[in-house]
Amino acid sequence: MNPQDYSNQYPNQYPNQYPNNWQSMQPQQPVPEERKGFAIASLVLGICSIVLMCCCCLNVITAPISIILGIISLATHRGGKGLSIAGIILSVVSILLLFIVFQSTSVFWKNSDQIMQDYTQLIQDADTVFPAYEKDGTVPDYLQKYYEGEYKETLDKFGITFDDVMDYLDQMYQQGEFDDLQSALGSTGGNKTSSGAPKSSFTGVELAY
Repeated sequence: MNPQDYSNQYPNQYPNQYPNNWQSMQPQQPVPEERKGFAIASLVLGICSIVLMCCCCLNVITAPISIILGIISLATHRGGKGLSIAGIILSVVSILLLFIVFQSTSVFWKNSDQIMQDYTQLIQDADTVFPAYEKDGTVPDYLQKYYEGEYKETLDKFGITFDDVMDYLDQMYQQGEFDDLQSALGSTGGNKTSSGAPKSSFTGVELAY
């Protein structure tokens, strides 16, 4: 018999002949497990930062933590790259938005003491201020400054006027929401100067709130 014919008839007799699926029988390398905990935490805190920006500016706490966790997750290749990047972006955006808001309303923060003093006096004079405002739109002299200068410019940025503010306060007055505030201010006793304006200590305002 021809040796070539013998090899064709009995292929398994030759050790050099390997099955076609030999490669698939090799042990597979274990795939490293992804630890996405930091990435998920970064995303969740990033979302919270956007929401909490409107709630007492609490994003100043959550945003830095979100950014740190996201960076750690990316640097250590823990997995969840997209989640980490999204968390970092949301946190940075919340900080930028907060900065823009502070810049836009800086005049109110700078003059907060004066604004609170005017508001306290407005509460005390509500029974005379709002009827006059409803009649012909007039306001006391100490409120005239809000119609001009930096106060007006700041309100214009938000598309409102001081008349819009007065209209809202007038609605509160008509609904009786000033009654409790007036009672709280009246119970402080001796918190007025001889001219009837509140003293610089804002005990009445603190009690009203």
